[in-house]
Amino acid sequence: MTLRTLRHPLTASLSVVVLALVLLGVTAHHVAVARYQHAATEEGLRRAVPLAQSIVRLRQVPATAYEAAEDLNPAAMIADAAKEVQIPKESVQRIETLPPKPISGSEFSTLETRLSLGGVTMRQTVSLLADIQRRHSQWTVSELRLLAASNDTWNVQCALVAILYTPGRKGNHTP
Repeated sequence: MTLRTLRHPLTASLSVVVLALVLLGVTAHHVAVARYQHAATEEGLRRAVPLAQSIVRLRQVPATAYEAAEDLNPAAMIADAAKEVQIPKESVQRIETLPPKPISGSEFSTLETRLSLGGVTMRQTVSLLADIQRRHSQWTVSELRLLAASNDTWNVQCALVAILYTPGRKGNHTP
């Protein structure tokens, strides 16, 4: 009987030790899971903030063609291109951007900018238009009129056109 009594307390002690180890293992597992969940939450928040900022920024983007035209700034675009191809400032006589015209039945509008140059060479004219097209491919030349100013220089009148996406505005007439 003494052997049985001795065995019983050892079994009970061993059971308590095993139970304690199991509880420690379960606790360690729960702590690890909690750490991973926290890390995942932190990573999600880290990514969510820039995403939310992008959404806010996109919502603040102008939705009308006229506001988009201001963002495009055709006058600055033409002035930069003229400077790049070495056309003197006084040769750029007029840059006029017309109000956008809706394209019938669509959410697009055309934006036209009229340009007048005086006393420029053919090389300068072609270089200017090529530079605009290379750097701002949304702009195309829709009209080009050349008048001889002298044997080597020309007076140039041209129209540059860009198509703008204007969500929520369907055109009522053709441009």
